[in-house]
Amino acid sequence: MKSRLTTYMLLAAAIAVWGAIAWKLLSPNDDIHPAAPHAEADDTECEPVADTLFADYPDPFLKTSTPQTVTPAKPMRALPERRHAARSANRENIVCEHLGTIRTQSRTIHIIDIEGEQYEAKRGDSVAGFVLSDTDRDSLYLMRGGVKYGVKLCE
Repeated sequence: MKSRLTTYMLLAAAIAVWGAIAWKLLSPNDDIHPAAPHAEADDTECEPVADTLFADYPDPFLKTSTPQTVTPAKPMRALPERRHAARSANRENIVCEHLGTIRTQSRTIHIIDIEGEQYEAKRGDSVAGFVLSDTDRDSLYLMRGGVKYGVKLCE
């Protein structure tokens, strides 16, 4: 501001306005009378009102659509008996573990521990009466007597 007089006048006006606001906020007001005490509630018990929700009116959003008929549920039929249950009776409890895999450019060899004996086998090889029939990303599969055993690859 170019004039000191104008600066001092505006400063005095701002102090007066903010002083009045602070005075109104911080000074007690004698005009406010305390509110009348509330009437005490009766100690008698009231019965709850039974409310019900009636939803028997049509859906307002489906006024233009045609009503769909409800089809009765089809009776359920019994599941067929599992066929591989007979195969599982031929299963043996064999301790078999995959110890590692050796990969070269031309072939892949798996190191397998069967009942405490270590074998090296590639796909199609026979070890301890088992044939290494198939492999996938996380398992290899051994066959013996038409029963397929899965062995999880080591991590």
